[in-house]
Amino acid sequence: MVEQLLKNIKLLQELFRLLLIKSGGISDNQERISYAPWLKEAIIKLHDKGCPYKIIELATGISVKTMENFKITIQRNMPQKRPLSELHQLILSAWNKSKHHQRKYLYQFRYHLDVYYPEIKISFNELRQVLIDLGLKYPRGPKIKDEGATVKKKFDPHTIWEGDGKQMTIVLNGEIFQYCWYAFIDQSTTLLVGSSVTNTESSASFLKALKEGKKTANFFAMGVLIDNRMPESELSSVQEFCKEYGITIVRTFPGNSKSNGHIENNFGIFERQVSQIFVQGSTPNDIARSIAKNIIEIFTQQRNHSPRKKLGDRTPAEVNDGNIKRPEHTKSALEALRDRFQKEEINIDNKF
Repeated sequence: MVEQLLKNIKLLQELFRLLLIKSGGISDNQERISYAPWLKEAIIKLHDKGCPYKIIELATGISVKTMENFKITIQRNMPQKRPLSELHQLILSAWNKSKHHQRKYLYQFRYHLDVYYPEIKISFNELRQVLIDLGLKYPRGPKIKDEGATVKKKFDPHTIWEGDGKQMTIVLNGEIFQYCWYAFIDQSTTLLVGSSVTNTESSASFLKALKEGKKTANFFAMGVLIDNRMPESELSSVQEFCKEYGITIVRTFPGNSKSNGHIENNFGIFERQVSQIFVQGSTPNDIARSIAKNIIEIFTQQRNHSPRKKLGDRTPAEVNDGNIKRPEHTKSALEALRDRFQKEEINIDNKF
């Protein structure tokens, strides 16, 4: 039994070694074995967290002596840090003594300095640079060149509609009914423009909600933002419809989960705020479907008729009164935005 266990450990070591060679972690040229820096750092971190070298040796086959040399080599090759200036030391000390919420935004931390460290005289931009030097903040990303298109995306009603589906469960007399609520929300005004209630999330639920959106706005949005759960078989009919009406499909992608944050936020509010409803129906399925429709109607009315500060304390329903006309002078910015959407669509498709 012990022999079999040792044999299994040996086989696992060989398998792990092959994986490391394939991934570039180990380079074996028969004369000298070398290990990638990322592998050395991973082993050192694992050991620092309390994992003995002997256990790592059992898993990887790398000797304890070799792993001990990893730390010596990395420390020897590590560039020497320059001593911090007095200003950097003061700000680092203030940062470490501040609360988490005071570090979230730069202006909040600046206010913290003004109140508790009045002796630190520093401009806003200088403070940002010091925090970047200390590794506490990150440099700003490059500005987008097509500013006109960006402004239209953020502020022009019905430029982008975010779409997503949410499962609804209705329990009636112990019987469970499940439906898909597919909804579109205007990214600029957060108006819920269209909804559908179907048995499953599909191209039919998408298109039905999209058509409802047109009834609200009197035209389709220039682009619709959707997630990537929709299978290709369903997506083809959506693409055909959008192509026919000149709608650009913008898809969420890895690393940008917040791109459809408005619709996700509204689904969260829906969970918290919807209460009693009254229903009619002769069969359990009719009653359950009526419940689903009433819930959506109540929620839509509540959201669309709540004042928004960004709209001058007007409601989205007041802003979107059906009489919106796009001025002639915005056409160039809208065309720039359309070109940008098409480029993004090509780039995103290449990621999959």
